[in-house]
Amino acid sequence: MTQTVDIDGDLTGIHNLSQPIFVRHPETGRIALYVNRLMTARIDGIPRDESNAILEELYTISESKNNYYEHSWTEGELAMWDNYCSCHARTDFPENERRLLRRCTLLGQQMIAA
Repeated sequence: MTQTVDIDGDLTGIHNLSQPIFVRHPETGRIALYVNRLMTARIDGIPRDESNAILEELYTISESKNNYYEHSWTEGELAMWDNYCSCHARTDFPENERRLLRRCTLLGQQMIAA
């Protein structure tokens, strides 16, 4: 069930998380942009209109065809990715198609701001 929340209001009792806009991979040291339209609500500490404008520019960069991969699935395939510097989502699929998802999370370091 989804819930509509006023992110400018009191978030007490509502699961929320602040994360850096840019992160550094703990093993490779590479820097990645870590925002997406589905999970990023605002930039803390600046006015809402300024936050929205900056985020729109960052979304445009992250959604550029050079920066994303869309997989065309065939039966029996497995996808794995490094979640430290990846944002992922799915597109809609027909209701009559079966999907099987399994998640494996390994121990690791916390997100590192770049």
